[in-house]
Parts: sequence; structure tokens; C-alpha cells
Amino acid sequence: MDENLYISSIGEIGVTVRKGEITDVFSDAIITPAAEDGTMAEGVPAIIKNAGGSDIEKEAISKAPITNEKAILTSAGKLTCRYIIHVAVTKGPTNVYSAELIKSALSKALELAEELNLNTVSIPAIWENPEEANDPELAEAALEAIKSHHAESIDRIIFVAQTDKEAKSFAGILEKYDEEEY
Repeated sequence: MDENLYISSIGEIGVTVRKGEITDVFSDAIITPAAEDGTMAEGVPAIIKNAGGSDIEKEAISKAPITNEKAILTSAGKLTCRYIIHVAVTKGPTNVYSAELIKSALSKALELAEELNLNTVSIPAIWENPEEANDPELAEAALEAIKSHHAESIDRIIFVAQTDKEAKSFAGILEKYDEEEY
């Protein structure tokens, strides 16, 4: 895992941007985008399944459908974290991303993490292909979800970027937020 690329805080929550694999980060839970049927065939979910084992996917499928109305929890298999929180971040047959869906999904995931009394969560780009989406509003929606979250147990969020582009996007959004706050 690379070093921290950006460190900030949002309210009482410390926020860090790192570049590397989501499965290499030490945290209580990983938040991952989810297919409605719980399958983990591509993108970040496939990386998590490949590193943590197929039991994660089997458990997610057993709890499907995964909708925009709630996040679901599974075990983390062989991963070092305790849980995987699965959230639906798209809607419709074309899997359309929107800032509203990203904010809602991340808010639901953070609420579930609070219910479990978790301290640290790791979040990849929860939209599967930010290179195609190329919409800074999606990353800003993640920031908005954190800003509007009332933390009780969560004290650290780690944004984990697979690419330099993702890392710069996350860091840029946090830098903009920090400048506005001061």
C-alpha cells in the first residue's frame, strides 16, 4: 500500500486518500458497489471476491436484491477487515450513475457502519468506472455524504484509489473542501 496522498478531516472524521488495492487496507469494513443480484463479477467487487473468497459473494446473493434503499452486510472472508458493506450506486438497466445515488448509497453504508459501532471504513471509487464517468460531481457526492453524516463511532475514512486519476480526483475534492472551510 502506498503512503497517504492526502490527509484531512470532515467534522470529527479523519479522511485519508491512499493509492493501492482496497483489499490491502486495514479497516473495520470495506464499502463496495453492488450488483442488484449480489454477484461480484467485475470491478471492485470482483477484486474483493478474488482476495476474500467466494463466500462473500454467496452471502451477498443470499441477501439480494440489493437496492438503492439499503446497504447489506456480509462477512469479509479471508480479508483483514471484519465486514463488507454492499451498496447499490446505479439505477435502471443501463446502470446510470448519479450524484444523488452515490450520496444516498454512501450515507446508507455509513449508517450501517455506525449501527455496527465500526471505527474505520475504506471506500474505493464506489462508481465502477470513474474513467468513463469522468464526473467530479460523483466524487463530490461522496464528500457530501460524509459531511452530512453524524459520526458516533466512525473516526476514520480511507478513500482507496486504484489509479493516479482516482487519487487526484479524491484529493482534489478534499483539497477544495479544506480551502472552503478555512
